[in-house]
Amino acid sequence: MAVITLNGAEIVSISVAKDDKGELKFEGTHHLMSNTGKVLAKQKFNGHYGDITVTPSQQTQKLLQDFVQSIKTDLNTTLGLE
Repeated sequence: MAVITLNGAEIVSISVAKDDKGELKFEGTHHLMSNTGKVLAKQKFNGHYGDITVTPSQQTQKLLQDFVQSIKTDLNTTLGLE
């Protein structure tokens, strides 16, 4: 009999938006993967009731803010606004 173990989570999608208070929030979908590369479960996080709640660390919050600012800069450059 083959033993299948949980190998980790694979991020499938992430979306970033500002909430009603103007704070950046993220939600997404991940797959729990086996050691053989098979998807064992598909789950969502930080979205709706029943989703797993992922509380970002201070470092993640800073990286998220920097990422969004970089995208904003790139967009403004593309539009000729910077």
